[in-house]
This record gives sequence, C-alpha cells and structure tokens, in this order.
Amino acid sequence: MRLTDANHAGLHWVEPVAGQRRHGTTKQQPRVRFRTVEAAALQPLATTPYEPATWKQVKLHRDCYVVFDPSDSSAPYHLVGETLWVRGGARRVELYTQDHHRVATHDRATPPGERLTTLTHLPPEKLPGLMLTRPVCRQQAAAIGPATTAVVEGLLTHRPEDRLRPAGRLLGLAQRFTSARLEAACHRALPFDDPAYLTIQRILEQDLDAEPRLESPPPAPARTFGRTAQDFARALLGGVSWT
Repeated sequence: MRLTDANHAGLHWVEPVAGQRRHGTTKQQPRVRFRTVEAAALQPLATTPYEPATWKQVKLHRDCYVVFDPSDSSAPYHLVGETLWVRGGARRVELYTQDHHRVATHDRATPPGERLTTLTHLPPEKLPGLMLTRPVCRQQAAAIGPATTAVVEGLLTHRPEDRLRPAGRLLGLAQRFTSARLEAACHRALPFDDPAYLTIQRILEQDLDAEPRLESPPPAPARTFGRTAQDFARALLGGVSWT
C-alpha cells in the first residue's frame, strides 16, 4: 500500500468510523469531544522541524571551554571543573548542568574546529587580553596623544617579537595614572630612543613626567685618547713600548 493510500484510509477510519463511536470513558463521540474541548487547547506547530541531537557528558576545563565534535564551546567560569551535559544538534550546541539546567547556547561552529565564545562566560580579568587587537591599540593610543601613538606604533611594528601585549599593558597605564601623564611620559622617552613599557612605567612611578621635557638626550662627552696614531704605528714596528 502506498503512503498516500494509507493516509487516506486512516482519515476515513478516524472520521466516519472511530469518530462516531461512543467512547467508553467519556461517554461521548471522540469527534464531537475533540471539536468542543480538545481543539482549543492545541498549540501551534513549531516553526522549525524537530532536529535529532547527540547527548554527551563533557568536563569544563580551566579555560572555560568544553570540547565537543570537534569544536570548543564556552560555559560560565564558575562551573570550571564540573561535568556538563552537551546537546549537539544540527544548528545549535547547548550545555546543561547535571540537573539539566541550561547554562549556554551556541550556534554550531562553521567551519568545525572553531571556538564558540560568549564573553560573559569568561572571568572579567581575562576580557581585556582577549579583546586586545592591533586596531584597538591604535585607536586607544590615538585618543591619548601623538607621543603615545608613536610609542604604541613602534611596539606593534617591532619584529621579530610580537609586542602586542606590552602595547596593551602600556595603554593600561592610562588607567593607573592618567592619559595626560602617559602622554607626557611617552613624550619624555621618545627622544632617548627608549620607548619601552618598563621605561615609561618607571618615568610615571618616579614622577619624571612632571619634569621639564628634553627634546634630545644630552651629548655624549668627547672621547680623548692617550696616544696618537703615530705612536701606535711605531709600537707596531717596535720603536716604542705601548702601555
């Protein structure tokens, strides 16, 4: 029997046959009871079709991620070390506690292997480092001033080491001190060709940024020699002793 024939036969049995019978419990015809009582209680069908899912127990690691098929998904940091349930569907990944309280929902990773992160899942002290990028550093430095911009640009373009994080720490000095003081400290360090994070931090801690600015370092003292070139030549020929 074809599916369409089976559906047609089923509807014929429900309506004119079973629907007309007197039900043994309700003492009513099922067809009449459905239309007068049950139909009003029905809810609309889901707008998306049901999707089968895979359930698995996983551990939330110290970095606030679980590993599942084969991507990493974040969960709230206060659950680190606990075993969670993960429900992996075709479109979403959901994380639940052992008592089935949902704590995280992510769209399925595309492509597989991508990290799925909700920033509120991470400890607050980890967010600045995670959000630190070169464009963000340049934007923050430009808002402080030209000297800070020059120092940060030098750190970001330095090779072969990656000095993105020192640039971020340097910009953080504006919170510890002030933006104006950081700009003054960078202005003081640049003429000495020593715009390192530790140098600028030391300038601020020792209040050197308040001293008069030096546009260039003091000249190096002139170097004099105790012997002339002629003396050196004679020493090579054995004419004089070189002491």
